[in-house]
Amino acid sequence: MVRLSSRSYLHLTPEVVDGDFDQPFYAKVTRLDAEWVSFRSLQGGEGRVPRNVAEAHTVTANEVNKAGRESLLRRAVSAKIADQVHYDQVVAVEDDKITIASAGHRSHVVADSVSAVAPVVALLLEHVHFNCNEWST
Repeated sequence: MVRLSSRSYLHLTPEVVDGDFDQPFYAKVTRLDAEWVSFRSLQGGEGRVPRNVAEAHTVTANEVNKAGRESLLRRAVSAKIADQVHYDQVVAVEDDKITIASAGHRSHVVADSVSAVAPVVALLLEHVHFNCNEWST
C-alpha cells in the first residue's frame, strides 16, 4: 500500500469526489490536513476528499507516468493478448497491470499493451479477435 503524503498522487472516480468529474482520473495532492485532502486533477479541475478516501486511492508516481497521466479505468481499449487483438473495457488498474473484461471474461495485461478506443468500437468488436500478424498497427 502506498502511503499518503503532500506529494502523493491519487486515482479517483467520480462517485468518491464532489465536483464536475465524469471519468476516473489521476490527481496530485495539493494540501493535506487531519480530515481533508485537497487535490488538482492532472486533466484540470480541483476538489477535496476525506482523508480516509484519499488514503484508499493513493497510487505511485510510476503508475501515473506509465498510464500517460490519464486514467484508463472504465475506458474502452484494444489489447494485445497472445498475438491477438482484443476489444474490452478496463475494470481495474494497479501499477502497470491492467485488468480488462468483456462478456464475462477477464484478462490481465501490462499497460503498454493497451490503447484507448472509442466505446462503440469496443462494443462492436468485443467478440471478434484479430491475429496480430494479419492486423496492421
